[in-house]
Amino acid sequence: MTVDETAGVKGICRAIGDELKRARERKKASLADVAKKTKINPKYLQSIEEGDFGFLPEPYVRAFIRAYAQEVGLEPSTMLKPLDRVRERLQEAKPVLPVQHPSGESWVKSLLAKLKALVSRQKHAATLAMGGAAVILALSAIYARNYHTLFGSRTKAAQSPVGQVATGEEAATELRLDMEVVDNTWVQVAADDSTLSDAAYAVGERRSWRARHGFSLKVADAGAIMLTLDGRPLGRLGEKGEELALRIDRTGIVARTGVASKRSVSPVDLEQSAVEQYRGGLRRREL
Repeated sequence: MTVDETAGVKGICRAIGDELKRARERKKASLADVAKKTKINPKYLQSIEEGDFGFLPEPYVRAFIRAYAQEVGLEPSTMLKPLDRVRERLQEAKPVLPVQHPSGESWVKSLLAKLKALVSRQKHAATLAMGGAAVILALSAIYARNYHTLFGSRTKAAQSPVGQVATGEEAATELRLDMEVVDNTWVQVAADDSTLSDAAYAVGERRSWRARHGFSLKVADAGAIMLTLDGRPLGRLGEKGEELALRIDRTGIVARTGVASKRSVSPVDLEQSAVEQYRGGLRRREL
């Protein structure tokens, strides 16, 4: 499949839809025929042929394109490669801005300037008292923030040994869990015991989540995903087709339970999940 990637996302989506439509017509099949074979709603197939991929979240649209391509005799990975390349270029083009930490001196100057402007506008004694309190709080915050820099060498010998519970500063640091899907599967992810995702994912998808303390995962196929925690690969999760429940904290995988299962996710499962989530969103908006 030859796609002009300089045409932009809309142009590439339209090219993919046209290619699928031509393949369907070569087989002398109607949209209804493809819908019957793939169990995908005909209106979704129509949207794909028109290059409109915004009717459902990306994982489900990719799964539908994959199933459509297989049905009309095209290679699914070839159909999805243009989208993957465009997404990679868009991610590379995003500027990475460094986190700015203003110095204590500039912070104090800024607060003093604001206080001066406040005093010039409001001459009331109560306003002056509040402004003085703001300066005291600012100086206290600067002292607390720079305590480690000023007195760190004195407390170095008293640092906690390896394996001790993380300090408050470490505990406040967010964990990042990245997932790459290598085969269709179903994954449920909870961060700090709050469910973030419970959905089917198609091969090639990537997702990221953040948590303060850890994650809990349920995976329909342990061999279908690869996980990275703060940039550190977590290694092999389990056997192909093995259903697992995982518990992950900042040290890595701390619990792994499950039983052997050969459950897989078909395009029918993907569509059913997508439709249920879509209808649930409609019901919430109606309320």
